[in-house]
Amino acid sequence: MSERSVRRRMANADFRARVHQAQTDVFGQAIATLTGASVTAASTLLGLLDPSAPPSVRLGAARAVLDFTGRLREEHVIEERLSAVEQALDLRKED
Repeated sequence: MSERSVRRRMANADFRARVHQAQTDVFGQAIATLTGASVTAASTLLGLLDPSAPPSVRLGAARAVLDFTGRLREEHVIEERLSAVEQALDLRKED
């Protein structure tokens, strides 16, 4: 698709809304997947209590998953709030 076609389509509010919803859905699925991985990461952290577990690699992985999940959750909330503000502004423009 040409850049011109993309710009023309993105000028359409309904199309932009559909693109945004698709992005939100995909992002929500990613968050759900990472949230599921957080349970495993938390279990890994608990497993580190076992003296026989090699803690350095497992601890680093667990911290990374938990940190990333928290960041994604924060970004998702910000995106939802921003979307609500944009929709409210669009409604005001239509009035």
